[in-house]
Amino acid sequence: TYEGEMQNGYPNGRGKITYSNGNTYVGEIQDGKPQGLGKVTWLNGDTYEGEMQNGNPNGTGKFHSASAAPPPNEKDEVRNPANIFQNPQNSGNSGNSGTPRRTLFEP
Repeated sequence: TYEGEMQNGYPNGRGKITYSNGNTYVGEIQDGKPQGLGKVTWLNGDTYEGEMQNGNPNGTGKFHSASAAPPPNEKDEVRNPANIFQNPQNSGNSGNSGTPRRTLFEP
């Protein structure tokens, strides 16, 4: 479901998207997709707050795990969220070219 600004019949501007799996996004939306600054909250309580591009976390942002015991460190504030994106061939890769470990749309 969507609550927020509309333009030409599409969600555009600021708004809130609640996905069928219970995940939510609050922030800037362009053509119905998260784009710009916003906050993702997964059903388990994990959150990502920062830049979004084409519906996915991308850019500067901060991930918080609801189940993580240690407090976040510098690596949680990244230019490309390596703690959300993980390269299966190189776990030390800090880019977002790997396989998404968390998405808005996962069941």
